[in-house]
Amino acid sequence: QLTASTLMCMKSYARVGRYDEAKDTAREFFEKFSDSSYLPDVHITLGDVYVSEGYHGAALESYLKARSASTGGLRSTQIDEKIFKLSSGFVDMEKLNALMATETNSTSRSILSLALANGLIYEGKRDQAALVLFKLDKTILPKSFQKRYDKLRGETYEKREKSKTIGLIISTSGPDENMGLSFLRGVHEATREIQKRKNFSISTEIIDIEGDPLSGVQALKHLSLNSNVLAVIGPRENSASMAVAAAGKDGSTPLLFPTSDLKGLSLLGESIYQMNTDLSLQGRYAARYAAKTLSAETVAVLAPSDRLGKELADGFLNEADELGVEIVSVEWYSGIPVDLSPQLTALRNVAFRLEAGRPKKIEGEIILDTADNTFDISSTDFFAEEAAGDLEKEEVDSSEIVLSSIDAVYLPIHTGDINYVTSQFSSYGLETQLLGNVNWYDPDELNQDMIGSNLQGMIIFTDYLHPQEQQSADRAWEITSDIEDRDEVRMALAGYDLTVFLGDYLESADSRAALMMNLEGAVPSMGLSKYFAFSSSTPRLNASIHLLRYAKNRLTLVGEFVADSLYTYISEIP
Repeated sequence: QLTASTLMCMKSYARVGRYDEAKDTAREFFEKFSDSSYLPDVHITLGDVYVSEGYHGAALESYLKARSASTGGLRSTQIDEKIFKLSSGFVDMEKLNALMATETNSTSRSILSLALANGLIYEGKRDQAALVLFKLDKTILPKSFQKRYDKLRGETYEKREKSKTIGLIISTSGPDENMGLSFLRGVHEATREIQKRKNFSISTEIIDIEGDPLSGVQALKHLSLNSNVLAVIGPRENSASMAVAAAGKDGSTPLLFPTSDLKGLSLLGESIYQMNTDLSLQGRYAARYAAKTLSAETVAVLAPSDRLGKELADGFLNEADELGVEIVSVEWYSGIPVDLSPQLTALRNVAFRLEAGRPKKIEGEIILDTADNTFDISSTDFFAEEAAGDLEKEEVDSSEIVLSSIDAVYLPIHTGDINYVTSQFSSYGLETQLLGNVNWYDPDELNQDMIGSNLQGMIIFTDYLHPQEQQSADRAWEITSDIEDRDEVRMALAGYDLTVFLGDYLESADSRAALMMNLEGAVPSMGLSKYFAFSSSTPRLNASIHLLRYAKNRLTLVGEFVADSLYTYISEIP
């Protein structure tokens, strides 16, 4: 009973981060209960404490002691998993050699030999690794390590250069499981392709955080302590991305966030790379296109009042104001937009006032004889409404009047809101250029009979391209051929594109510092689904977006912002 309670006390200390107390309890246990059946559990817990503190050599030593004291079964399997993880780059060669020099247990020596061979292969010393494995007595190697042994033997014969390791912090279980697995699928497709066409391979250290920000922070700490991990990708979720970025902002490990659209994330630290354009910049690009390409003089915004709507709209409004475009109306709504009548009525009233204030068109033809000054001209001769008398001087709006006084309206929405917004907007008689965010990028909804007809000519600003809208999409379709969900297709291509991009700069980098230097000189590059081009004004922020035009049940790529520069395309006439 006393031994069990002492062990539980130690585990409690370790769980709440009181590591010194946990180590003191372990020392007390060894002094009083050196022959206890709980001895392996104490060594395991002590090893876990060392891992949390970053002392991986000491942790490996504790796990080996736990294995020597263990009687086998499930406990040994759990210990082997911990040893296997630590031997994959967390313990340096110097410590492994030191442990080999003092270890007397033959089974432990065989495990250490395997770890040594793994480290030598990582360093590209395959002949030395083959010699270590040749001397290893496979008959005393635990069964749980047999597959690892066979794999390492195979790698000693492969003719390829040094392997590079990257970490992935991602949710591959829980409610976001399918998205995480799709992203991981893209990563693995990319690593296989890199191995085929380059002189190195990429191995991955994957940690599942189930969307939990605190687990993300712990995962980063774990990966950062492995000197073989040159970069870390993830997480995908905004909340976890912010937590991980804040934890790693002062570190030396390059952190690449694949999908975060949070404003200012890349500014947290020099090792943080935001590989998705943030919402504010997306809004700015929409306003810049309206002003400089569409020559819009008056614009309006109708947006949700949450973070997504506010950041997109603020970016749009700030850019429009800087470019001298008149902002005539800004309307906000909250929740699901089932009733936008107050906002759309206000927008209609603004458009009507602008229409009424425009110079009136002269009806009829004026022929003047400049030599004849004996006549008077009355405005009632040419403006029919004034001829009708004073009672009709005040103009009255009517649903039959189509108003075109607002040149462009920016309509950022949430996923699933296309039907709500379109059906209501179209009934207010506003003839204008519609601009939308990525959540309008849903052909199935756009092509509905009562939807698409009201959105002709709409420009959609999207941070990715589905294979359907790509010019060369064979490889993209190959990767995602059996994925039906559009969002999962997007994630698979995001994982592929980011890994290929990273691979280009890993090739000549043998350290984290070298990789960061390479990334500083990164040039714009197009993947299967998106561009990567860092902003000149905001360091380490991807500044690229695609422009799609919707017309006749078809989405056509009409332009792209790449590193703040707009490139437009002329569609071929069939």
